[in-house]
Amino acid sequence: MSKKTNAPIYSQQLGAVRGSVWESSTDEGRVFHNVTITRSYREKNSEEWKESSSFNGLADLALVREVARLAAKWIEQRERDLEAND
Repeated sequence: MSKKTNAPIYSQQLGAVRGSVWESSTDEGRVFHNVTITRSYREKNSEEWKESSSFNGLADLALVREVARLAAKWIEQRERDLEAND
């Protein structure tokens, strides 16, 4: 069973696309990371921001690719830092 935090440990937004990294650990202390990628939008005639896991065409996909690359780079560094502290 894993223990989860309530907030991402890392987040990066490019345009309307945001990638967030969530750090969790098992009862045995093994740390692992999950990534969510979302797109922010507002509906017509609304001031409320919403999130979607659906993306619009090539422009959004280019942002998804870059956000995923940045998240992967951050996770790689985080795992190196965690190993160095063990």
